[in-house]
Amino acid sequence: MGFSTNGAAAILFVAAFMVVGVVVPAAQAGFEDISDSMGAHENRALATGNTDITLDDVTYNNTSDELTVRVANTGTTSLHVNDTDLLVDGVFTNPGTAVEGASARTVWAPGENLTLTLSLANEPARVVVVTEYAVSEGTNDVTVVS
Repeated sequence: MGFSTNGAAAILFVAAFMVVGVVVPAAQAGFEDISDSMGAHENRALATGNTDITLDDVTYNNTSDELTVRVANTGTTSLHVNDTDLLVDGVFTNPGTAVEGASARTVWAPGENLTLTLSLANEPARVVVVTEYAVSEGTNDVTVVS
């Protein structure tokens, strides 16, 4: 073997180390991203399984044209009020909210009640509350008061 063969082998050997030096960190970062994503998915699945709500009272007042929905957090997961949706007859709404009577609260803990209020021109036929973990509770039974 001459010098050119040894030189070419050395160049290829150094090039292989350089390729490994680039590929391994990129692959490692990809595997870490996948691992983090799987962990987040497992945490979300656990929170979804531990989330439960119950519609305690759905009342429409004919005189004031106001819908009041009282929902209990019967699960073991704390929920964010801003991520809880109220659908009235299939339409997303922007209700006023209060947790245990306090409108400034943004977290709805287990065992607490959330009250949603909304001005409506007509009595609703269907009301659905959806949490941030896609757990929902709905009813067609709206109590009408004057």
